[in-house]
Formats: sequence, C-alpha cells, structure tokens
Amino acid sequence: MSHEATTWAFGQRGLKPATKMVLLALANCHNPHHGCFPSKKRLAEDCEMSERSVADHLQKLEQGGLISVEKRGGKRMGQFASNRYILGFERENCQGQDLPSAKSAVGENEDLPSAKSAVDRRQNLPSNLVKESCKRTSKGEHPRDVLLQFADGEAVTSFIAYRQRRNKPLTLTAAKRQATHLGKIADAGGDPSDALGMAEEKGWVAVEADWYFNARRQMPTASSNSDDHLSKMQLKYGNGGQ
Repeated sequence: MSHEATTWAFGQRGLKPATKMVLLALANCHNPHHGCFPSKKRLAEDCEMSERSVADHLQKLEQGGLISVEKRGGKRMGQFASNRYILGFERENCQGQDLPSAKSAVGENEDLPSAKSAVDRRQNLPSNLVKESCKRTSKGEHPRDVLLQFADGEAVTSFIAYRQRRNKPLTLTAAKRQATHLGKIADAGGDPSDALGMAEEKGWVAVEADWYFNARRQMPTASSNSDDHLSKMQLKYGNGGQ
C-alpha cells in the first residue's frame, strides 16, 4: 500500500462514487517500489462489484487521464498476467522517462475531469516515489518482469517483498533461475503463483518443481485424484528436498 497514492486518489474530484472506489482500490494496491499490478478479480473483491463493472470504471479512469494501462503479455494456467496500472502522479514524476502515456479520452465523459485538470489538482508529491519504477522500465528487463511471464502480479510482488525481508533481494540472475523452475511447475500442471506463495509459507528463498509437488502431496486436503497426479510428478522430478 502506498500512502502517497491513496492521498492522491482521495484528492481527485468529479468522479462518481463507484469510479472513485476503483481508483482508491488501485491506489491501495500501489507499491512505490514495484508499481500497481492487481487483477480484476482482486479489484472486484475489494470494491464489492462485478469484474465487468470494474472493467467499465477502469476504462472511465483511463479515458479521464487518471490512469494508463500497460497490457501484460503471456498466458499461464489459463490466466493472463495482470495488467500494470500507472497512476496519474507516476506519469508526472517520470517525465522524460520510458513510461506509457495515458490514452486520450474518447468522446465526452461528463463523469470524469479532463486529464489536464486532474494533473492540475494532483498533490505536490515527492519526485522519488516512483524513481525506482522508472529506472526499471527504462532499462528494460527486470526481475519482476521475468517472473510475470509465469505468475500473477500479486504473487510476484509479494515474493519480491518477502525476499527483501529475508535480506536476499531478487537479482535478475536469480529471477531467471526461478523462472525456469516456475516454467517446469506450469508445464507439469502446477500453479506458479501458488508455488511462490508456498515458498513464503515454507520459508524458502526459492522454489523448485520437486519441492512444490512434494509439499502439495503432503497437504491433508488433497483429493485422491490430486494424489495420483502428484505421484506422477514425483516420478518425473524425483524426491528432492528443501
């Protein structure tokens, strides 16, 4: 959660309540170091509305110039990677650097202020809030982007923060190595996002396919069908330990 992002969102005027609720939910998910990558499902749960309604309000916010959306490519386990949402104050603080610009409003939109007026009203926030995010974007490949090829934004953000807490920041080399294991997990029918979450629960700084499937097998709630599937995974990956 970013206090500055939430303060900025509260300061926007001229929005209908439901649209502002979505903007506040985005701000609540914003991390000043890693950006904003919530899924529509997460936003729908936070705002207590349908995913379709969330999509409509996101479109209004984008048309009004309060956010811009960076589409994320790739599809794993039947789900697309979460989009990146760039809030208005981030674009202003990253002038001259490689961040996507907000799309122009299409037609009239009486529910939203214009992009210019929204910028005029924004809080005078410190310019270093998104400096790290800008640097990562302008340089291109970043550990987060590597993991996002396999896992969703929430899982990746949480895992990176967990590594920081363990005083083992995720380097690009480590991210590529971890991505290889996530790919094996996905190819074998596992859930890479779940695997990253499991790493945090188990206290691991990384997760490999055999570790993941061994741990899943030991879960008491696993069904007999899951046991059969995990047994096959055991044969494929062996009985590696932590």
